[in-house]
Amino acid sequence: MDIKTSIISVIPERPNLSYYVQKSSKNLADLDWLINDLLKFEKSTKKTIIYCRNIVSCSNLYEYFRLSLDDRSESLDNRLIGMFHRSTADINKSHVLDEFQKLDSSLRVVFATIAFEMGIDIPDIERVIHWGGPRGLEQFSQESGRAGRDGRSAVSIIYFSGYDLAKGNCSGEVREFCKTENCLRNTLCAYFQLDTSGYSVIKPDPPCTCCSNCKLKCVCGFCSESQFLGRELDNSSVLDEDFNTGIKRDLTLEQRRLLRENLLDYKECLIEEESELSCELEDFALDHIVKNAPYLLCEDDVISLGLVSPELAADILTLIEEV
Repeated sequence: MDIKTSIISVIPERPNLSYYVQKSSKNLADLDWLINDLLKFEKSTKKTIIYCRNIVSCSNLYEYFRLSLDDRSESLDNRLIGMFHRSTADINKSHVLDEFQKLDSSLRVVFATIAFEMGIDIPDIERVIHWGGPRGLEQFSQESGRAGRDGRSAVSIIYFSGYDLAKGNCSGEVREFCKTENCLRNTLCAYFQLDTSGYSVIKPDPPCTCCSNCKLKCVCGFCSESQFLGRELDNSSVLDEDFNTGIKRDLTLEQRRLLRENLLDYKECLIEEESELSCELEDFALDHIVKNAPYLLCEDDVISLGLVSPELAADILTLIEEV
């Protein structure tokens, strides 16, 4: 007997969720707008989760906010911010899990890793921020989907750097999602769509409430400024494989020659100091740095060449700026 089966699929579409992407050098000050919110609105600040790629990033952000808020976050019961990752103390984990679910919670911002994911259902979260590009669109969809579960308007924001999008740090689909000039909602839904049977995405109206790309094209006349976007979005500033960003510094042949000599001298110093960083400066790496020097405008651009150490990237950027 033949058994007829049917496939029923539903795209994880969230019409009340607006998507934003922002190219960032990952300067902690990019989130000063949220600190200002906490200082101004305190316990009325919109509930926010900030997902970080690792524990170090999570801890650095938490400490930056803690110092900026001064003594407002010292008392556990009145704390405006919290942190949740696998190494967080049990008492703090329990506090975050218990307090953040309350509608009148004093806890307004949680810095978290993927550990703060399974089994979490808090309906009144209004913002989910990814501090660094997510590793896959499945992870992004699940984490961003924690916002707006009560049906109210909510936002998902990705702050990404060139390093986040480098090969091996995220999927190709995430890289395309962050770089596309097309509608982010359409791009995300197309990834999950199993067929092309005519399903159409329900897009918010006006377009400025859909995503950061649609916002650039909106002509409704009532577009509000997005405080979490530090500058007008410009997708041409996102590094591609050839580092052809359209923004560059002019270097003469003599300056390039001097840069290579300075890099060789720097490498010799690292060798004399028996620094492990010298292993990253092979001849091919030096040539690659010199070739792309006009387009290396921040530390993340240098790291995107394949270097691992932020300390090394900072020193190389200084050498480029000094020629």
